[in-house]
Amino acid sequence: MKPPLSDAVDFRQLELNALLEITKAINNNLPEESLYKIFHFTLRSNLIIKKLALFIFDHIWECKTHFGLQHPIANINLQIFDNHPQNSWIVNKGEYGDVVDEFDVLIPIAHKNRILAYIFADGDETFGEHAKKEKFNFIETVGNILMVAIENKRFGRKQLEQEALRKELEIAAQVQSMLFPKKLPSTEHFDFAATYIPHHSIGGDYYDYIKVDKNKFFVCIGDVSGKGVPAAIYMSNFQATLRTLVYQRLSLHDIVKQLNHLTKINTGGDYFVTFFIALINIENSSIEYVNAGHNAPILFNNDHLEFLEVGTTILGALDILPFINIGTLNYTTGTLLFMYTDGITETENSLGEAFEIQRITDFLQKDNLNLKDKHNSLINTLNDFKGSEMRYKDDITLFSCLLK
Repeated sequence: MKPPLSDAVDFRQLELNALLEITKAINNNLPEESLYKIFHFTLRSNLIIKKLALFIFDHIWECKTHFGLQHPIANINLQIFDNHPQNSWIVNKGEYGDVVDEFDVLIPIAHKNRILAYIFADGDETFGEHAKKEKFNFIETVGNILMVAIENKRFGRKQLEQEALRKELEIAAQVQSMLFPKKLPSTEHFDFAATYIPHHSIGGDYYDYIKVDKNKFFVCIGDVSGKGVPAAIYMSNFQATLRTLVYQRLSLHDIVKQLNHLTKINTGGDYFVTFFIALINIENSSIEYVNAGHNAPILFNNDHLEFLEVGTTILGALDILPFINIGTLNYTTGTLLFMYTDGITETENSLGEAFEIQRITDFLQKDNLNLKDKHNSLINTLNDFKGSEMRYKDDITLFSCLLK
């Protein structure tokens, strides 16, 4: 039996009032919490709903508003409704527990086959079944309007977050670009080449050339644990510390000792750095170096390979380094010092095989290109090995010094 005309007119007026309240709130761009409150009070006062619970999914299910319940709302396990159709259905009493039994109807709010919200509702018994059905249909309509507004707010928020992240990455990339030498020198005594491929737009690899005087200079390469913005920003601090220590004319031993100490203090042990540093003296053709847990650089000349492994452990993991050994050697004309980070050796192909050091040494021994072309050829070899379907797993840095 349909309700009397006056009741129907009154109900339509209540619907219009409810729509007006919700649309006003949306047009005024009120925050999500305010929308939930308006939804709560609008349905409770205008539509005379006895009991209501609104659950929204945002990573997890959360009850955003409820009223009129006798049992704790937390007792509802929404996973039991996962396989139900995405349309309103009458609650079967006794099937899902005391809390669900308090309601007449469950109203899913869906978008593109994805449930965004559940509305549990129970109407005033003074209304007839027809009016109650219309009321629940209207709650579904209001719920859809509400969720469109909420989804738009989330989308807008994500856009702002992405824009903030993009700006943060831009700043970090600018900071990182300042780490690397703007121009590597080329003289009658030495040449340089460097290649850097970040895993993301920025990373934690670092290489450098630091002139001491007309006969001496430092070369170094490092890799900070972690990736992205934090790694890049910490590595900028590491570079600043290193240059300060070098300009203080400290010994190689003391430079490494202080780098470890300051890394441990500045990061609290949250980061560590693998690092290789060498002091090259072109006057007497000598090299002093320390390898702090880094991939061993390769010294190559006349088919002779030497791995520079002498040194200490990684920096920043221990308060005091247990030992610091200084590697010393002399080089001859045409010697190549090839430095790299583990991104190249750990690159895998589709079979799960790593590129590994043997492929690098094989490449160095058979390739007589200039330094820049040598790097390009090695990267091409690496890409052929990796294949187009595989991605790099880490930052890749190549840093070469040819001693004439």
